[in-house]
Amino acid sequence: MKTFITFLGLLIVCLSLLCFTSDMDRYTKMQLHLKACAEEYAAGSVLFMDQAAYSNGKIVFRSKDAEKYINFLLAKDQTAYSSFKNGRISAEIHLFDDEKG
Repeated sequence: MKTFITFLGLLIVCLSLLCFTSDMDRYTKMQLHLKACAEEYAAGSVLFMDQAAYSNGKIVFRSKDAEKYINFLLAKDQTAYSSFKNGRISAEIHLFDDEKG
């Protein structure tokens, strides 16, 4: 009986450790994916510059086009990554240019 109780205790500890490591692995993969998404959103939104203002030496972003681009990428990433299907991802954009300061 003592062997059975010891084995059962070790089994519960090992299963708990296995569940913890799989959850931690899923969390780190999701965190890396979210960081990559944030970098992609930031790099893509900066590409929407006003060409007329840029020819005058100012950097002015078209924020409405950047928001449309980010919303498109959010919708694509929401459906593409299976861990996001249970939740919702969102982005907040702050563009600092010569017009806004």
